[in-house]
Amino acid sequence: MELYEEYIKIEEGYDCLSTDNAFCAYSVTGDEFFVAHCYVRNRKEGQSKVFFDQVSEKARELGAKYMTGNVHISEYNRDNYTHKLMTMVRYGFEIIAVNTNRVTIYKDL
Repeated sequence: MELYEEYIKIEEGYDCLSTDNAFCAYSVTGDEFFVAHCYVRNRKEGQSKVFFDQVSEKARELGAKYMTGNVHISEYNRDNYTHKLMTMVRYGFEIIAVNTNRVTIYKDL
């Protein structure tokens, strides 16, 4: 995971929070904690909630007041984006914008 974190920092400018089963690439601007990339392995075992509790705690530690993110929609991730959106809504995110290939989500901390 360290190599991926290094790549994300150099190529995209994001910091990362990671565990053995999950990672989140993010940036903080003012009060906003932006989730750029997120992946959780073993989602059916409840890992998503556990990991997003850690992400939310990190966001609070960094002084963020809310979290945002985009779920990208394409033919390559058709099954995955539906699951991602449902997971994020169950976690408390709201859908605030829908475009042709992207759904923007928001959550107060």
